[in-house]
Amino acid sequence: RRWDILVPESARSAYRSGRSDVLGDFGAGLVQVSTNVGRLDLTGDVVPGEGPVRWSALDAFPSCSSLTWSGEDRGLVDALAGRPIVDTLSWSAAPSVADLSGTALSDLRLSGPAIDCVKLPCTLQRLTLDAAGMPQTVVAPDRARFQLTIDNAGPGLWLPDGLDRVTELDLVCDRTVSVAGLRRLPQLRSLRVRWQNPPGELADADTLAAIDQLAVIELINAYGLRPDTLPHLPNLRDLHVDGLRKATATALKEQHRRSGVRLVLRGAKTDVWLAANLDNPFRDWAEGNIRAATAACKVYADALRAIDAATAVPPLQTLRVMVQRFNALDAKYLIIDTIRREQIADAYAALAERAGLSVDEAMEQFDEERDF
Repeated sequence: RRWDILVPESARSAYRSGRSDVLGDFGAGLVQVSTNVGRLDLTGDVVPGEGPVRWSALDAFPSCSSLTWSGEDRGLVDALAGRPIVDTLSWSAAPSVADLSGTALSDLRLSGPAIDCVKLPCTLQRLTLDAAGMPQTVVAPDRARFQLTIDNAGPGLWLPDGLDRVTELDLVCDRTVSVAGLRRLPQLRSLRVRWQNPPGELADADTLAAIDQLAVIELINAYGLRPDTLPHLPNLRDLHVDGLRKATATALKEQHRRSGVRLVLRGAKTDVWLAANLDNPFRDWAEGNIRAATAACKVYADALRAIDAATAVPPLQTLRVMVQRFNALDAKYLIIDTIRREQIADAYAALAERAGLSVDEAMEQFDEERDF
């Protein structure tokens, strides 16, 4: 196990010590943080804008296993190499070369406008890249196997050199994504695509036929999926689609009736429903209760229309009414759980920002008004 092999006994004991708040100084003045904190964000005024960083301050936080960093190295890599307790790093605006091969990271999120090369440690299990700023080359140790996630994937998606041993890929995209570049992943076995917004189209899907080992495909919010989008995949074992058109679901069931593929389809919706609600963030509530989903979609649509119309009604009042209507909706259908509450909060915050309001102030009203 990574914990037993790479993390020294002194670090393991300090991790379990459970001391209280301490003062740490990374070079920009004292900050008070609990020693039990698991994550440290060093992108703000915790570190000086320039000059040396006092990485020894990390030793005051023995439970910290995750760091967020931005910009040049400034001693970051050496600090990580000497502290194998840190297994997670999120690094934005990374420099042209990021050599992390000497660290004990298992989870790395990396982005930057001009990264030429990133060197990975043998301990890495998950790598997350941003399509808006990916490295040209990824250097992975021999026999390395890790899961790759690409955020903001789109129609022009390309992949860096050096990813030929990736077996799992997760694409997070907006409306349309091309998988033409996946021909550079000959050992890919599992593909997951999550669309954030409709229509959810998969372009250049014929490329997948050339990936011999591809066995698992999961598509989320794939409302642009057609019955003939996916090519014949001889080694396909599992096909999961969550959010698709009902006509496509019917056709896929017929195609795979005797194919041996384990087919899981959820959230199938009619063309009529999607014509009215495809762009609505509450469209997927239909799987739980179609009447509650219809009501939720209407609440959001009315609030959006009122904000865009810039009527005499203040935007905060429009948002207050929105929350009150969700209170009534939940009292009637008892449908709002933790996940749906977060979905409402996200939609509320997006509307507040759209209206030019302070999101923080608007969210205070949200918490005051909601009963769910």
